[in-house]
Amino acid sequence: HALLAAAKNQYVGRLVIHAIGPHNVLPVLKLFMKQFPQVNVAVGVGDSRTITEKILDYQGDVGMVLNHVAHPDLFGAAYRTQRLVIFGNTQHPLAQRATLKLRDLQGQRFVIREEGSTTRRVFEQELKERGVEVQVALEMGSRESVREAVAEGLGLGVVAETAYRPDPRLVKLTISDTSMATQVHFICRKERHQAPLISIFLGLAHSVSQKIA
Repeated sequence: HALLAAAKNQYVGRLVIHAIGPHNVLPVLKLFMKQFPQVNVAVGVGDSRTITEKILDYQGDVGMVLNHVAHPDLFGAAYRTQRLVIFGNTQHPLAQRATLKLRDLQGQRFVIREEGSTTRRVFEQELKERGVEVQVALEMGSRESVREAVAEGLGLGVVAETAYRPDPRLVKLTISDTSMATQVHFICRKERHQAPLISIFLGLAHSVSQKIA
């Protein structure tokens, strides 16, 4: 045990992580920080495109993004699949129905993230393929602002299930005929994926992913 403790204590320094949100990365961070308390960890939040650019530009060690990023300079590891959920104010007409079909969203007003959001792209692609048209009533810059706007009754919202937080003002809608989802990946620069802290973090992420699969 003394030898193991000494081995853990030799890992000092700083690990910079950029993530699409805290919800998925926190379980991995918890394990990492417990095992390597000497390491200073910094976490930034942004969209997948910005995170990818930062990792490529050496402005971070590890990135957590949605969907696979095909780039010759990047190493990627799949982490988990997360379903998308539609939600609305408890007073919304569709909130009173036990189950819905995707076509029931036809013409509905939506509050969604700005252009560039992977969640938005997956949602809009599914609607396009199924021939369903909705009205983008409002574009917001963050999940929190989308949630508040939906809670105020300004439209329906769509978010990754891991990012949805129960709220007495909101209700999840059950759409029975769709399985929209995004894939969460961890990325780093290819030449750095064997660097000690990065390699350890990615290993812990893999172990967490096995438990939640």
